Amino acid sequence: GYSINLLTLFALILAIGIVVDDAIVVVEAVHAKIDEGAKDIQKATITAMSEISGAIISITLVMAAVFVPVTFVTGPTGVFYEQFGVTLIVAIVISAVNALTLSPALCALFLKPHPEEEELLEGEKPKKKSYLKRFYGAFNSGFSAMTTKYGQSLSFLYKHKWINVVIILAAVGGIWYASATTPTGFVPDEDRGLVFVNVELPPGASIDRTAEVNRELRHKITAIEGVEGVTLINGRSLISGAGNNYGLGFIKLKNWSERTTEETSVKSIIGQLFGMASTIPEANIIFFSPPSIPGFGNSTGISVNLLDRSGGDFESLDKANQEFIQKLSQRPEFQYAQSSFSTKYPQYK
Repeated sequence: GYSINLLTLFALILAIGIVVDDAIVVVEAVHAKIDEGAKDIQKATITAMSEISGAIISITLVMAAVFVPVTFVTGPTGVFYEQFGVTLIVAIVISAVNALTLSPALCALFLKPHPEEEELLEGEKPKKKSYLKRFYGAFNSGFSAMTTKYGQSLSFLYKHKWINVVIILAAVGGIWYASATTPTGFVPDEDRGLVFVNVELPPGASIDRTAEVNRELRHKITAIEGVEGVTLINGRSLISGAGNNYGLGFIKLKNWSERTTEETSVKSIIGQLFGMASTIPEANIIFFSPPSIPGFGNSTGISVNLLDRSGGDFESLDKANQEFIQKLSQRPEFQYAQSSFSTKYPQYK
């Protein structure tokens, strides 16, 4: 039921680097037998596979198990990761089947034993090696030296097991510290170079009062460092729709190359804007960045729907709504909370 989309394609691209390992292990194991002097490639392949088949199966199960929890994530996150995890697991399993069947068969067919070195006759000069063979010889010598050093390091760690314990404890401590101090989030905030403004005057306020507030607001916003331009509109709101007491605006920030200090970051500028808005008490003014993913709501925050399940009147719903907003605003996780529902608008019947 999955389609070829960016998630499945990304999983396949990532799988290329993972699944090729199984085939490499098979070829290397058979080649090691040839280096030891094996002449019958078929027997060398069977011997090598008897030694490494268990390792291939175990590493496949371990790698697949890493991605199994991802497939059980629910909600919007699960939509992103379920296809990703399943695609990777299937690709890893297919690679193991390939490594246990096709790769050994290809090794038996295509790999050849090393040719015997010809003995030189008396007085015969050795043939001059080509540059390519010299490169191969130098590479093999360097690789053999590195392999020897690696084996010696493994032997050293085996004899001094306490070093391994220290390394593991340091790794666990580093992971714990990083997970405790690194900020987390589903969609992290992003500096998009733009800040939205929402202005709300008391219910029934005229469009002239809204325009006057917007004029004062524009004058104060342009004085903030890092702001390039401001556009304010009377009579509309990003949250509540049309209305004489509403206003909305867009603040364009300067290019990121010109905002290199902490004071000119979008987070700092929004903090300065809220401080400036507190000097205009006749309006409720909020500022927020656009979402990091276009189309994922109006801002980087969350939306809440309040439902009256008792069937009461509008005044009771409005009271409960205001109490809910007040409690939200008191929590440290929320910068502000606002609702477009109000019963205080004057009506003529």
